[in-house]
Parts: sequence; structure tokens; C-alpha cells
Amino acid sequence: MSAATQPETPLTIELAQEKIDRVANRIYALERNNLIRTYADAGWAILEEFFAASFEVWNSRDPSFPALARLSEALSSKGAEWTETRLYRAVRTHEQEVAFGGFERWPSLTVSHMHAVQGLPWDKQRELLDTAQAQRQQVRELQRAVSTARGIAPRSATYTAVVEASAVLRRLDRVLDLRQELASDLGLAGVSEQSVAHLCEMLEQLHVKVDSVSTELQQLAKDPANEERP
Repeated sequence: MSAATQPETPLTIELAQEKIDRVANRIYALERNNLIRTYADAGWAILEEFFAASFEVWNSRDPSFPALARLSEALSSKGAEWTETRLYRAVRTHEQEVAFGGFERWPSLTVSHMHAVQGLPWDKQRELLDTAQAQRQQVRELQRAVSTARGIAPRSATYTAVVEASAVLRRLDRVLDLRQELASDLGLAGVSEQSVAHLCEMLEQLHVKVDSVSTELQQLAKDPANEERP
């Protein structure tokens, strides 16, 4: 084969930014669509099995009906973290899909955008989602618009930061709770005792610091000054 007909190799293919962006957009769309599809399908499964496939039955349910709580426990036992809130949002996502005839109208929006408008009248949901799509709004921007639509003044930026940082620290703390299991596995894998001990000491210090910062954030969340609206 002549040099002129040699196929391109990964090292010779030009990596134009346009191509990078195109592939990134394809993968983003796959992830976005799969997540929305997961929520909508999960919502349909709940509606079909527990509420006679009827939104009327769902909307008239007794708040103490334990279906979502028990379902959440069953999923957790399988390693799938679906809280009652996530399961509730799943039903609402399926309801949106039925009401809107799908989500193709808003290709750049994520499932979090859909969740942000849930509970509003359908025409208002559509209006806010259309605006979010046209302006390429982030979820937080849409949430502020939703608060305005509900007549609720948005939280201060400080309060929002406190809430979001607290959520991240809670997740980190759950990971750090596994440090003893990690140490055991590292020992069984043949990692030196000195390295394991050093890592455990660092993780313990981090755990203490996370607890300290979490406590500080809890106090900040209670500070009336952080409740002020802009």
C-alpha cells in the first residue's frame, strides 16, 4: 500500500475543536436522554404497579401510604440509592412526559431542569422551560425563575452556598465512614502497613475536619443574616 493510500491513524487524525465539541455533544445527549428516560420509566413503573396506572389515583393518595418508602428500602438493599423524594420526582417526570408529549422540545435541558418546574401549572412549566432552553439557563437560574413564579423571594447566595456545601460534606462523610474497610482491603492487597497506617491517619484527620466544618455550616444555616433576600 502506497503512502498516499495509508489509512489515518489516531496519531495523524486532526483533532479539530469542532470535532471534539461534536462528540462531546453526542455523549452529553446520550447521558441526558438516558437519565430523563430512567426517571420517566421509573415513574411509570410506580404509577402502574401502585396507583392503577392513574394520575387521578396518584394525586388522591393518602400521604401515609408507604409504597415509596418501602420501595426506597428495597432499592437500597440492591445498592440503588433512590430516596422517596427521587421516586416522587420520577412519577412527576413521567407525568410531564405525558403532558408535554415528550421532552424533545428542550434538547439542552436536563432532568434537573424538569424537576425544578414540577408542581407549577402546565402552561407555566412550558413557558419557563422554553425560556431556559432559549437562554441556555443553568438549573440554578431556572430555580430562581420558579421561585419568582411561586411568589417566593430567592434565598441569598450565601444561604444557597451553605446548603450545597453541606450536601457535599455529607456525601464526603459517608465515604470517609468506609476508611476502616479500605484499610482492611489495602492490607489484604499487600500494601505495606506503614502506607496503610499513614493513609488511615490522614483520613481520620480529614474526617475530624469534615465534622468540624459541617458543624460550622449548620450554625451558619441558622444565622438569620444568611436568610436575607437580595
